[in-house]
Amino acid sequence: EGQGGYYCYVPIPYRDGCKVTVEGTGVRFYQITYREFPSAADVSSFNMKMSPGQQASLADAKRVWSNLGDLGAFQLAGAEETTLDLAASSGAIRLVLPDGPRMVRAVRLTGTPQELKTMVGARLQFTWDAAQAPSADLPAEYFFGQALDPPPYRSLLTGATDQGWYNLMPMPYRESGSIVVNTNGPASGILRVT
Repeated sequence: EGQGGYYCYVPIPYRDGCKVTVEGTGVRFYQITYREFPSAADVSSFNMKMSPGQQASLADAKRVWSNLGDLGAFQLAGAEETTLDLAASSGAIRLVLPDGPRMVRAVRLTGTPQELKTMVGARLQFTWDAAQAPSADLPAEYFFGQALDPPPYRSLLTGATDQGWYNLMPMPYRESGSIVVNTNGPASGILRVT
């Protein structure tokens, strides 16, 4: 509900045609947005009764959306992890990732609230393959969606849990990858890359 009406974004595919019927006098305006496919091949018309495969996909989506920030919901538990203890040094710290082809699936900064505050203003630089300059270069609090000290929240890609901050943006690389953490002084916490 919003903007003076109701909305629904459930995708309703159809193969040959679709008819929308509006009943009652309370509806004075409606809008339908659609997209055409190049052909009807492999298009199955919408059906409220889901196939077993669709039910499994819905269960997967429900598991992920019900456990935002939890790597287990993405079935990443047990995946290879590279860590960097930020308390071990200060200044520019470089974390070399395993040889590719690979995909960074999660970057987490774990620590106490006080440890996380030491990372505000630190810069994260991501460099892939033979690039001469970082592909991404931004303050840590922006990368993790924590700029301007928001109230605790969890979303599909960024947020905060009891363990720390997370970013689940997939970042593939072909041959090599590295992350440089430029701190403004002594820092704490552990950067975990899955």
